[in-house]
Amino acid sequence: MSAPTEAPDELTPASDTTQDCDPVFTCPHCKKKFRNFAQQNKHTRRHDRRHRCSHGGCEKRFRDGTDLQRHLKNVHEVSVQDIPCLITGCTRTFKGRRDNMYKHIRRNHPKHVDLISRDATH
Repeated sequence: MSAPTEAPDELTPASDTTQDCDPVFTCPHCKKKFRNFAQQNKHTRRHDRRHRCSHGGCEKRFRDGTDLQRHLKNVHEVSVQDIPCLITGCTRTFKGRRDNMYKHIRRNHPKHVDLISRDATH
């Protein structure tokens, strides 16, 4: 029985292990070239990130605003809004993380989970 052969792949260069080979993979958005498909694919996904950090000199981009806010807080120490728990009498607050507030309600105030869906629509 012969050794299994790989199916030809038009995106695979003849020698992707050679360090000095010419780049053969091109980003369809900006035409930047890469030596292998994994690098090109990782780069291309960056173009899907609409939310750009506005902090001077930072080139980071994120797919959603929540990740951008987390980045601003953790990397640039930009203060974010305190979000209070929706349950009357609860003093817990959450630094810009409404999702953590929702988890808190589910775990600590299970009788009030209906408030989560109402709050999410506002």
